[in-house]
Amino acid sequence: MTGFLVLLAAAGCGDGGDGGDGGEAPAVGCQIEGRDYEVGEQEIAHACGHVEEGPYGALPSGDDLANLHMLYTVALDDDGAGAFGGTLTLTARETSTHVFYYLSDVPAAYHDAAGEDLCIAHTFVPTGCDAMRRVDLVDLVDQEAIEILLGPSTEAYARVVAERK
Repeated sequence: MTGFLVLLAAAGCGDGGDGGDGGEAPAVGCQIEGRDYEVGEQEIAHACGHVEEGPYGALPSGDDLANLHMLYTVALDDDGAGAFGGTLTLTARETSTHVFYYLSDVPAAYHDAAGEDLCIAHTFVPTGCDAMRRVDLVDLVDQEAIEILLGPSTEAYARVVAERK
């Protein structure tokens, strides 16, 4: 794999979050008026339930994240120098805010089909689920294909659940 990205926020978007432990969304330049960027306790509990109850899937780097509502373990590529990274693709099936719950300490960036950065509308570290490390909210358009860049990380696997708000 050629180079990894260590970017959690796209240029001009800010960091999308306050670095705190709550799901309340601060005002961010790329948030769409009228959309809900708060992730409540029930949503966190639901996503956390995938850790114990599945459904589960395993993917190699470069594969499609074909289903929402599933805990995926993604095998990352070794760069030969002790760092791991990879990519996933996702095609949105509806125009909405998508929520990516990470159960690994792996950086993530989101690109559109042209390779341009997508803005993370909100990111935070949740409470109420010890397994969960970070939550990213990204606005997607129906049939929009995106690439999710993962890494670099010292972990050989990334674990992620994607949901639609």
